[in-house]
Amino acid sequence: EEVANECKDPIASEFRKICLDLSTGARMKEALDNFYQRAPLADVKMLCVGCIISDTVSKEVAVQTLKMTEKIIHQRGKQTNEIKSLVHSGEILVKVLAAAPAVGLAGLYLFMPGAVTNFFMSIYGMIGGTVAVILNIAGYLLGKRVTDPDRIINY
Repeated sequence: EEVANECKDPIASEFRKICLDLSTGARMKEALDNFYQRAPLADVKMLCVGCIISDTVSKEVAVQTLKMTEKIIHQRGKQTNEIKSLVHSGEILVKVLAAAPAVGLAGLYLFMPGAVTNFFMSIYGMIGGTVAVILNIAGYLLGKRVTDPDRIINY
């Protein structure tokens, strides 16, 4: 109950549910198993193990252990948000980099249509253009894979 009163949400609300389970006759392990079923995360598992350990030590040690666990969980939440922001920035960057060659070529064609046409009509221009398109597509696909949020954020 002390943790439920002293900590911030979401930990406090979850501990209130654990206290409710305990007050209705559930054993500590049962209450913690219910908690883990509601939130099957590595952090929650760490918290449950900490609670079981703290059940065998003094109240002060238990509260300090759980407060430290709360800080770790909040820090990991902040890190997850930062990762999501960086992944989103990466997704935008992949699109910009993929569009850059086409935009550059369009700009050249706008100011020097004859030179661009002559270049792409030559064998070197055709080979160079084909290689550039293939490399651009490969770069885009690789960039999409590298910035795929499902592959990066796995908590």
